Amino acid sequence: MNIADQQRPSIRRQGHALPLTAYAFLTTVVTWPVVPRFFTHIPGGGDAAWFLWQLWWFKHALLDLRQLPYRTDLIYYPLTDVPVTSQTPFNEFLTMPLQVAIGLVPLYNVLFLLSFVLSGYFTYLLGMALVRRRSVAFVGGVIFAFCAYRGMRGLGHLSLLTTEWMPLALLLAIQCWRRPTWQRGAATGIATALVALSSPYYVGLFLFPVMGIGGGYVLLARRRRLKVRALWRAALVAATVAALLTLPFYLPMFFMLSDIHTVNQDLALSSWRYAADLLSWLLPPGFHPLWGSYTAPIYANFTTPNMMETTVFVGFIPLLLALSTLVLRRQQRAMRYWQLVALGSGLMAMGPSLHVAGRKVMDGLLFQWLLLLPGFTLFRIPSRAGITTALAVSVLAMLA
Repeated sequence: MNIADQQRPSIRRQGHALPLTAYAFLTTVVTWPVVPRFFTHIPGGGDAAWFLWQLWWFKHALLDLRQLPYRTDLIYYPLTDVPVTSQTPFNEFLTMPLQVAIGLVPLYNVLFLLSFVLSGYFTYLLGMALVRRRSVAFVGGVIFAFCAYRGMRGLGHLSLLTTEWMPLALLLAIQCWRRPTWQRGAATGIATALVALSSPYYVGLFLFPVMGIGGGYVLLARRRRLKVRALWRAALVAATVAALLTLPFYLPMFFMLSDIHTVNQDLALSSWRYAADLLSWLLPPGFHPLWGSYTAPIYANFTTPNMMETTVFVGFIPLLLALSTLVLRRQQRAMRYWQLVALGSGLMAMGPSLHVAGRKVMDGLLFQWLLLLPGFTLFRIPSRAGITTALAVSVLAMLA
């Protein structure tokens, strides 16, 4: 074995250790003072306490009470049979064995901080698979991990903050597409299940557009590839694994589906309130340290004062880089897919009606028609599709 061969493992380790360390450092800075208050405080407010309670309840019901965690008498007194939907099964299940040893607050903060580090790292790996330039891939990871959508979700929505499995699922799907094997299919299925188990919303607002647009793209532009039998076998393995891992957690929700559907059908009528305004793609949110004082009055005129549900800004430079791919002469076929994902998910995020500065301009946007699909009223807050747009923009910025 020569010296070059001996150095390769070290180089490979550095190729992972350096970006991980950099993302960890950036996470510490951006989320300060979470680290010095790691054992005593959780970030944000509002629903953050609810998610903390859900982590505890999931473990308490299964391990202490030895019952399914889908009904409780501990909330909404004097009711004694309150249905509880699992908002983030992956996080709830993962933390069960560690709550006694580490404590609930530190565990919450571990999930919070890791979501930033791993969202950046897995986007970096996705970028390396697409552009093979470390600096470009690293910047792509920064764009996604620290986008405004994720910053807002960190203030109270642990389930929606858990986005790290999205770039991993896409990376594994691309690897399986290029060299289909049943092992790669199984890995893709596991990652897909992790996305679904992070938040039910990401089934409809991430997996649905990514897979739907992907299927259409293959049929129109890569039809010859469908003749590869190994690809079909890998896809079948992926679908089977994803279903087997997901159904045990979400199957109990089907027994409450009539109640959930009735509630969400009424709430879906007001989905326009929780949609991205056209200007929210172009203007930094009102909490921005530099521009917030200028943009906050504009955001105040949007359809809801809840800035958490109207923030989809991805940054001026990433947006310009993504738009530049529309005019590049070196149009790659891969670019078209990501452009379609960005466009499709962006339209979904704007809800059933187009609003500009809070004023309705037109009805009949994509989300209005999606609400006609059976069960789609479960995904009644369209702006949450903005994370899919953010990931597609991150990839397009790397490809530019």
